[in-house]
Amino acid sequence: MRMFLTLVIVALLGLSNFTSAYGGSGETRTKIAKELTGKYRGKGFPVAFEATGKDKNIIKITQKNITQDPLLTEGQLITLLGTYLKDGIQSRLKKTGFISGEFVDGKSRKYPFEL
Repeated sequence: MRMFLTLVIVALLGLSNFTSAYGGSGETRTKIAKELTGKYRGKGFPVAFEATGKDKNIIKITQKNITQDPLLTEGQLITLLGTYLKDGIQSRLKKTGFISGEFVDGKSRKYPFEL
C-alpha cells in the first residue's frame, strides 16, 4: 500500500512538472503578453497584449487607434493578425498554453480567432 501511494505521488508530481514545462502557467502567459506589448510598442505600434480567460489561456490584442465605423473585413483582420503573430510568435503562444485569441478595436468590438 505504501509503495502504491508513493507511485501515485511521483506520478502526480511528474504530471505537474510536465504541465508547467510544456503548457505554461497563467503567470508565464501574462509575462509573455507584457513582453509582446513592450516589443510592439517599442516599434511604434499602439497595441496591448493581455492574457485573459479563466486560466489566462486567451490572448487579447487591443489596438485602440482603429476606429472605423464598419467592422473590419476578413482581409484587414488577417493583415493585422499577420503583423502581430509572425516570426514564430503564434507557435510560442501555442506552446505556452494559449488556445485562442481575440482582437479588440478602438470601438471595443471583438474579433475572436483561433491560434
